[in-house]
Amino acid sequence: MFGRRKKADSQFKLHMPWRENLETLSAAIVMALVLKFFVVEAYKIPTGSMQPTLMGDDGTQIYDRILVDKFSFVARDPERWEVVVFKYPLDLVKNYVKRLVGLPGEKLAVADGNLWAATDPQAHEGSPAGTWKILRKPVEVQRDLWKELWTWEGGEKDPERKARLNEDKSRYELEVVEGAWRASKGAMLVDAAKPFRCLWPKDGTVRDLYRDGYPAAIQERIDFPGRSKMKPPWVGTNQVGDLRFDLRLTPEADLAEVEIVLRAYQRLHHFRICGPAGSGESFVLWNRRRGASGEQNPRAAFERKLAAGETVELRAEVCDQRLRLLIDDEELARVEFDLLWAAAEHRLSITEGARGLEGIRDDDVCRVELALKGSARVEGLRTFRDVHYLPETTRARKPPFTATDWGNDFTLLHPNDECTPEGHYFMMGDNTQNSLDSRGWKKVTREALDGTEVSGNWNGMPGSPDTNPRPARGEEDPGMKVLRTTTGREVLVKDQPGDPQGERHAPYVRRDLIVGKAVVVFWPTKPPADAMRWKFVR
Repeated sequence: MFGRRKKADSQFKLHMPWRENLETLSAAIVMALVLKFFVVEAYKIPTGSMQPTLMGDDGTQIYDRILVDKFSFVARDPERWEVVVFKYPLDLVKNYVKRLVGLPGEKLAVADGNLWAATDPQAHEGSPAGTWKILRKPVEVQRDLWKELWTWEGGEKDPERKARLNEDKSRYELEVVEGAWRASKGAMLVDAAKPFRCLWPKDGTVRDLYRDGYPAAIQERIDFPGRSKMKPPWVGTNQVGDLRFDLRLTPEADLAEVEIVLRAYQRLHHFRICGPAGSGESFVLWNRRRGASGEQNPRAAFERKLAAGETVELRAEVCDQRLRLLIDDEELARVEFDLLWAAAEHRLSITEGARGLEGIRDDDVCRVELALKGSARVEGLRTFRDVHYLPETTRARKPPFTATDWGNDFTLLHPNDECTPEGHYFMMGDNTQNSLDSRGWKKVTREALDGTEVSGNWNGMPGSPDTNPRPARGEEDPGMKVLRTTTGREVLVKDQPGDPQGERHAPYVRRDLIVGKAVVVFWPTKPPADAMRWKFVR
């Protein structure tokens, strides 16, 4: 009895293979939909607002693809510094990807290229000490935000590339100001005859050049709105004092000490490592060169003495008012301070058409210095800079660019006397020179023909396909315009502001509009331009 039933079932299945295929296909579709809507989804990066963290560039035709984790934020709220995907509040049919920098209940400001936060809605530049706190990026996030500027391997590796980029020569040159050395297979052999000191960049300063941090293979082709109207090296109007310096060192027995100085305007950040022939302690020290009376200089000592003949990797960095010294990837010392500089201390003056900086004293520049007392083999010198936050995108300004009122001065990012509301967040792109983010979003409100008020994203660029509101075509009444609303509808409106405040700054993203967290770049860029871009997003 049972045998006949089993045989009948087998025959039935043999005659209906389409059923198994349909079930398998249905299960796959259901699983894909579940993954897409509840767990993970793929996105293409269309713009350069997060470059070089995420690439989306028309000039190079490089567009990263990322996977977005949509489940994590079901169990928890987003955290500062996470890269998130969200629906643009002023045009809900569009998805944006930015870095979350501001939390509910905070007021943000930019000063010295860093982000600052206060919880008092009345906070301003002259508020009492302690009102503003600098926002320090976690070390693991900062690791991916360093922009490599320069590598020394015994000389300029590609002088033709330097000419193509039309850069200042000093940007690629290391200047030896004291002592003697000779090149040997890409290394610098320092003589012990007298103290040795070198600096970079020669006769210049570190600036926020637009293409910093991009792979060398694609730097020349990076696109930038308005680039043809700008003087090389594209923007670069702000000095950057958050620097990192790496080198590989093999000390001789007579080496007494190694000192690295990361200079930022009047501020000196010292890193001293004791050599085989040295005495005293190794330390990290912050020092304000001028006007330092009555101030304590933060300092951290550590026990480490270099051994003769032992090759070590040294890294000194200052970022977000945090100094770190690492030897062979081990952090040996850290110093943190929290001081809001007076705007005049780091105000720059750059004149139109000038190849360099005018009106800046030699000790006001941002650069790297290396000093040795004794003999050593030095190689693998590399310099990096941090993301330099700006109060507004470069796209909102017209050349010539100056920094006398922009970039390093203290600037509030919020409307006056306002903090980020509860349940809302403040977003910025890593490419602060060319990112449409919370700094510049504006909401426009107009009166529709039926008397109701409608709102949308304001875009006042004439001739742009995204201009909003735009002139109504075919309408006899010149006072009519077409407004694209936050839901994507196009509505005919009157050309008089329906909002008493006109176009208003609308910088916040509601919690429910956040789709998920960017976790990985899974699609590499096209060869030969940095083909191996597979990486985790931090």
